Amino acid sequence: MGTVVLTQPQPRVAALAEQLGRGGHHPIVCSFAELVPDGAELARLADTSWQDYERVVLTSPSAAEFLLAALGHRLPAGIRLAVVGPGSLQALRAGLAPGGAPDVIHPPFPPYDADALLALPELAEFDGRQVMVLRGERGRTDWIETLAQRGARLDVRIIYASRQTEPGAAAQQELLALARSNAPVVFVVTTRESARQLDHWVERSGFGAWARNQRALAVHQRIATALAELGWSSAAVVAPGERGLQAALESG
Repeated sequence: MGTVVLTQPQPRVAALAEQLGRGGHHPIVCSFAELVPDGAELARLADTSWQDYERVVLTSPSAAEFLLAALGHRLPAGIRLAVVGPGSLQALRAGLAPGGAPDVIHPPFPPYDADALLALPELAEFDGRQVMVLRGERGRTDWIETLAQRGARLDVRIIYASRQTEPGAAAQQELLALARSNAPVVFVVTTRESARQLDHWVERSGFGAWARNQRALAVHQRIATALAELGWSSAAVVAPGERGLQAALESG
């Protein structure tokens, strides 16, 4: 077990850090964003007639968590969900009240992204039926237009915002000490934007060369490629979600 640097947004990263700590790892939280729910938009979800929607697409684990919080951690009858990958599916299952069983479709194998989601036969044709997309203010939108081209009447709702943050002084000082002793750590990166932010931050903090020679884990090949282009020497792709991360850490 060793030191793991987590770059996921607040507040989701806190639970992951706690879980890794219980498993014997030493997590250092270095978030570059804070996700803030849109209270008014989430309140609207409580009054939604879910049977009117052919699918409700959740674009991230945070979208799943905010939806469940808005619905009292119970999925209403008739709701049909679609998620991108294991991270969102795990967030759904973890956030449901006991006995809840989500009706959800998702890509069966990697890469877990919007393109894989669009390849599912259930999303091939909509013939004028409604599709709701629950998302944050950032991220790809081209795939949403593909749903419209397939006949979906779209209802796109931005249910959370992203505020830029930086790691605290304690995390910076701890990593600086590790760099000076040339201790090994593992960096976990979940978006291309956070890859760029991380690279800029470690360089500005004075331990860029050390950090780029450490092991990095990315949840998609595009992120691993971004890290490699920034000069990170060891960027491997792992399955999204806590289980995929745990497996990668144990295998390393």
